[in-house]
Amino acid sequence: MIRFGGAARLLKLSTPWQKSGVIYDELSHRDERDDLLVWQAGTAYMTPRVSRELLEKERQADPVYFAREYEAIFTDDSSALIPAEDINLAVRAGVRELPFVPAFASQYVACADASGLSGKDSFTFGIGHKTHRGDQIGVSLDLLRGWSRRAVKEVVTEISLAMEAFSLKRIYLDQFGFSFLHELFSQRGIEAVQMAWSSANKAPIFLDLKLALAQGTLKLLQHEESLRQLRFLESKKTSGGAFLIGAPRGQHDDYASVVAMLNFQLRKNSEDSGCAFLSVAPQRGSLRGRF
Repeated sequence: MIRFGGAARLLKLSTPWQKSGVIYDELSHRDERDDLLVWQAGTAYMTPRVSRELLEKERQADPVYFAREYEAIFTDDSSALIPAEDINLAVRAGVRELPFVPAFASQYVACADASGLSGKDSFTFGIGHKTHRGDQIGVSLDLLRGWSRRAVKEVVTEISLAMEAFSLKRIYLDQFGFSFLHELFSQRGIEAVQMAWSSANKAPIFLDLKLALAQGTLKLLQHEESLRQLRFLESKKTSGGAFLIGAPRGQHDDYASVVAMLNFQLRKNSEDSGCAFLSVAPQRGSLRGRF
């Protein structure tokens, strides 16, 4: 921009989120720089054609989201769960998938989040293996895949083939659609075991993920959608003082959930020879999420 001398102008636009980053820093120090103009305004002022009735409806639905998305306010109620730097350091550049390694056969685990069956997310699936460095247990991801708008039986078949390639014969399912998927996997010679995945136990599992990334004991794949979802994960404080962890409103966390489940299950099953995790809520035999 130096080519344009005093005529140079750099414009930055963003919806506020956490109290950090370039936009927040410049907003906080706007009175200290003569060469900086910061404009902060909400939807009602910038886009008058949006009806006040619609804005009020959004406010009532989620006041914190409304303050951030429609009033351009940096809020204290929500913050990024995982520092971007921890995620970046964990990524193996250029590695999207890894092949089966016989020496790790007893260390593999597979996980999936099939919430796409209920209409919004994708049916996502992943495989990882446990690593050891002295007494420290680590986790390395090997595969991440996702499906949308596909028949459930087709997806289960593809998952079964991937599990076969990694010598996996057990799969963990959560409570949603357990009986339905238990039967489908049983027909393919795979043992299905139920594992709880609810709002009550999601928070500690995601916090385990945060800790693993902070300690550098989890290696991620160069899978852009999963990395994007991990960066968007937020911790939201409820009126009762508890914390909810997940994607911001309007976003998805299906791949991020798979990564968290893999990390948790691999560390928990330190003596398990290999298993998988699947979270499912069936809907008329077909997938409705987006890839």
